[in-house]
Amino acid sequence: MIFSLLFTFFVFLQPTANPPYPAIEQAFNQKNTENLSKLCQDNLLYSFLGKENIYSQAQLQMILKEFFKDRKSHEFKFTFKSKEQSNESYGIATFSNKNEQLRITLYIKKLEKGYKIYRIIIEK
Repeated sequence: MIFSLLFTFFVFLQPTANPPYPAIEQAFNQKNTENLSKLCQDNLLYSFLGKENIYSQAQLQMILKEFFKDRKSHEFKFTFKSKEQSNESYGIATFSNKNEQLRITLYIKKLEKGYKIYRIIIEK
């Protein structure tokens, strides 16, 4: 009985073993700002076309809603996913629609409770 409980804890309740690239891609493609902000640490550095600031998860969620509101249909796809080094990794993605193509770089850090995005850079 104790073995079963320990096994369940270690297998199912442990933080994600890899950066959450599939969850990030799904959240961007579904315009799910709530899930996307949950994948981020609080006080995240967000840079959009050269303007950057530090935002809480709640602020980031509002900013991303505005970002998606102006971009009705789009495709988000990772073009590069780095290997983890010193508990950090990054991914480069394209965000494209009929009017524009943007490059999005996401910096991800491994914390005690799993991986969190700590920086997002959006540029042309």
